[in-house]
Amino acid sequence: MFLLVGSGVGRTLGFRDWGMKSSKAVLRLCISALFFLLLTTVAFAAPCALNPTNPSVTICTPAPNATVTSPVNIVAAANDSAGSIAMAVYVDNTLISKVNGGQISATANLSPGSHYVVAQVWDNAGRVIKQAENITVSAAQPPPTISFSANPTSIATGQSSTLNWTTSNATSVSLSNGIGSVPVNGSYGVSPTSTTTYTLTATGPGGTSTATTTVTVSSSTQPPTISFAANPGSIAAGGSSTLTWSTSNATSVSIDNGIGNQPTSGSIAVSPAATTTYTLTATGPGGTSHAQASVTVTNSGGCAPAKPAPSITICSPANGSTVPSPVHVLAT
Repeated sequence: MFLLVGSGVGRTLGFRDWGMKSSKAVLRLCISALFFLLLTTVAFAAPCALNPTNPSVTICTPAPNATVTSPVNIVAAANDSAGSIAMAVYVDNTLISKVNGGQISATANLSPGSHYVVAQVWDNAGRVIKQAENITVSAAQPPPTISFSANPTSIATGQSSTLNWTTSNATSVSLSNGIGSVPVNGSYGVSPTSTTTYTLTATGPGGTSTATTTVTVSSSTQPPTISFAANPGSIAAGGSSTLTWSTSNATSVSIDNGIGNQPTSGSIAVSPAATTTYTLTATGPGGTSHAQASVTVTNSGGCAPAKPAPSITICSPANGSTVPSPVHVLAT
């Protein structure tokens, strides 16, 4: 079927041509509508579940009758098919914030106590829709306080120190250097191999606080300590005694009177001919220490030395005596 345009020989327009142009126009309209719908969905994504009543305003946060701390974040949105022009938030009849559109987020610094919150929207139908609620602002919580120390604060390698702490206004406490969670008040033993600073972190309703303490590790150790004794401490001439010793913080040990170098712990038998005092010397990174032990030698046979000393007394045989052979001579 054709449509005659003008008179005589003229141009004809088929339904096919008209239909193709109409289809393109409809397609463009559909794409535009879909794009507008997507923009509307993204632009007006609700910050919370809205009141289904149309029109209405929903205060998303804080909840009605909630107790909060300052500053207070107030979020509200409108459900209005007529379209929203602007929204505002009032606290105690004072404007806090006003924005274009159908949702608002405002922050208010409020004093402790009860407050009256109103969220309001103006729509394209000339209507003003409101939602109100009461909230309570609590007094600000103080941050945690910490007392934190190490005892002792300085140690030698291999020794230990104790970390001690007390806190207030804290609900959780942790220590650094891999220690982790600990009680809000307590102590913890540490044996660092090098100088180490420990950080204690306390968290509570009022925030987070930290404190530090340092344990200093010195490379030198304490001077050697020595336990040194002779057993028995008294012997008869020709008898023997055992010197016994143990040391700590020592790397070498020696004993005088010709004995010389010995293990850092040990014992040795001695047979002095006369009363002798032995001196043990122990040396280590922390210095040198000394200790003494004496062995008293007593005489047998009832022979007392002549006086005054020094002198030599021949106890037997008596001077000028006649004796058979063999002759036993005892002198002192």
